[in-house]
Amino acid sequence: MTKLNFTSTSLPVSKQIHELLSEHCQTVLTLDSLKTTGQRLTICFRDKSYSAESSGCHPVEIGLNITNEANITISYITDFAYVGNHYPELKRHIDFDLRHKIYFTVELGWQRIQSSEVNDLYRNWEQNFISHVQSGGYNEIAIIF
Repeated sequence: MTKLNFTSTSLPVSKQIHELLSEHCQTVLTLDSLKTTGQRLTICFRDKSYSAESSGCHPVEIGLNITNEANITISYITDFAYVGNHYPELKRHIDFDLRHKIYFTVELGWQRIQSSEVNDLYRNWEQNFISHVQSGGYNEIAIIF
């Protein structure tokens, strides 16, 4: 198994999420593919039962950029949720754009990543996400190149 090295980010991304992402990347990445620079992939986590009417795990997409060899940068993390009362739509609920150092919440819109408040928001989101993954809350995990 190849050791993947995650570059540092503007948010307090834990080793635990790096390990989780590495585990899923290992299923599709080979030594040859890691030598390709500029490769991008998205890991999609889905709970097939999640809908506007029932609770469940929000769909999550995590964009990764393989910069060289086994170095990986997390480009973005997007959490989707149903929004609206009469005709709910699946929309971006929380978005951490690590490449541009901005984040989005439904309540505040786009903001710069520069305060401890966003660190707290991220840590809470990450803990919930990891908990959902570990408990089997996502029954469909796909990797898109």
